[in-house]
Amino acid sequence: NMFRIKAGRLEQIGQSWVKHGFSSVNGDLCATCINPPGGSTQLGVGCSDPYGSGLNGSQGGLGPRSEVNATTGVFAYPFGGPTPTTTIDRRLQVLTSEIDPALNEGAFYFAEAQYVTQDDAQWGNGLNNASYRRITMATAAGTPTLQGTIAQGIPAIRAWRDHGLGVGVVDNRVAVNTLDIPAEGRFWTAYKVTDLGNGQWLYDYAIFNLNSHVAANSLTIPVPAGVNVSGMGFKDVNYHSGDTTDNTDWTMTTTGGTMSWTGPNFATSPNGNSLRWGTMYNFWFTADQPPVAAQANMGLFRPHSVQSINFTVQGPDAPSSPCDYDFNRDENVDLSDAQNMAQVFVGTLAPGAGWLDGDLNGDENADLTDAQILAQFVVTGTCGL
Repeated sequence: NMFRIKAGRLEQIGQSWVKHGFSSVNGDLCATCINPPGGSTQLGVGCSDPYGSGLNGSQGGLGPRSEVNATTGVFAYPFGGPTPTTTIDRRLQVLTSEIDPALNEGAFYFAEAQYVTQDDAQWGNGLNNASYRRITMATAAGTPTLQGTIAQGIPAIRAWRDHGLGVGVVDNRVAVNTLDIPAEGRFWTAYKVTDLGNGQWLYDYAIFNLNSHVAANSLTIPVPAGVNVSGMGFKDVNYHSGDTTDNTDWTMTTTGGTMSWTGPNFATSPNGNSLRWGTMYNFWFTADQPPVAAQANMGLFRPHSVQSINFTVQGPDAPSSPCDYDFNRDENVDLSDAQNMAQVFVGTLAPGAGWLDGDLNGDENADLTDAQILAQFVVTGTCGL
């Protein structure tokens, strides 16, 4: 996989097919290797199995991801897929425009590799098999250069936080968490809220499917009534080289107090563009309300004991209702608010910069009528609108 941080957002910009391993060198890169009895047909405890890009990118050894169940490690063999016809078929493919330094000033790039194997999964060790490393691109047509050290056992979605403000500079606005599906693998979720000024906030979400075969096909974020949203967006990563998975973008809708991105239904589109293992999708929008803790909902693609799962993010807060006005900002809504409001309106109290506008009845005038409404609320507990 290949990822890019640009303008504060991490996106997956490319993926390859799966390289099917056939031999292990049993090296000491990870720890002291305990050589297995089967030699190169097995990977021993504590052993590493590095090899060069030429072998890793050998087109004859690359099969479709869609034939692999990453939760169990079971895969079809011999693997399928059409015969390669160009030098880039089956290999990691990225649009030139997304790595051209002239078009991506200030961008950071990361490569990610992941192992999937049946015996590892059966022993419950399949959740630490993705690692990432920073790379640089001197030119769009050049060879990537490895930089720094490998973040072992950590998927590249963590780079959004770990390098979000520059190389090695953590962006504390980014929250990254794991999300486990019962008996069906793990997702990683991340979100960031950016104050754009002028009463606007950018809400960014990313979901990475580490190894869940059930996959995902929707994301829903609560958006309370009265919140104005704009700039809704979606970013996935394309399948290629004859992989049977469809590339249709998810549908974006705002309705019923929610913001939703919806993909295919498994029953009618089993090859639809669900969030499958080893891929990360992005979702974002701008809203005119500040953030508050919210429960996002992710729908699952394949049939499972549960068909959706909630997880905590930040979403836009509900706009203040007229009955919630704390005019003088003393964290109490009481008679002093009505008195201060009235004094400001009749000119006996100087306006305070931090006070609310006082238009409680929505007539676009802040006057004594609004003060009376607030006083009625304080005395009776009803808004009076």
